[in-house]
Amino acid sequence: MLKSQVLSGGRGKAGGVVLCNDNASLIQEAKRILGSTLKGEKVNALLVEEKLDIVQEYYLSIAIDGEEARKPLIMASIAGGMESEKVAEEEPHLVLKQPFNLPVGICDYHIRKIASFLDLNSEFKSLRKILRTMDAIRFECGAAFSGNKSSCQDARGAFCP
Repeated sequence: MLKSQVLSGGRGKAGGVVLCNDNASLIQEAKRILGSTLKGEKVNALLVEEKLDIVQEYYLSIAIDGEEARKPLIMASIAGGMESEKVAEEEPHLVLKQPFNLPVGICDYHIRKIASFLDLNSEFKSLRKILRTMDAIRFECGAAFSGNKSSCQDARGAFCP
């Protein structure tokens, strides 16, 4: 997988994420994308990743909820992929919003509730590792599971200075 590194969502639909089956196509696509403009930003960097045989994609984010008293919350959805905002709006039953206390942080019971909602009880340790390492004021992650391997795909965040 060849991924344009720009500060924008929707890179896949805009042509900034490309599946390359061999080195020749990787080099050809890298030359095409590097230096081009994607969603109003110049592509100055590319990321090459192994293509996973993804069994299921999920969406995870930690953010400040603007709707409910500006509290921190974890959002999780079984409908991961490129349209997380659309899913939250059109199919809210597929999204779990789990608030947490900022001074206490994310506890195991929060993660167990999310793991249960996502039907990832057997992946609790991987999910806990992903959520506990999100030291940010805003973080989004497309989590993917392939066999016994978990990964955080297309993450973006805003971190404290």
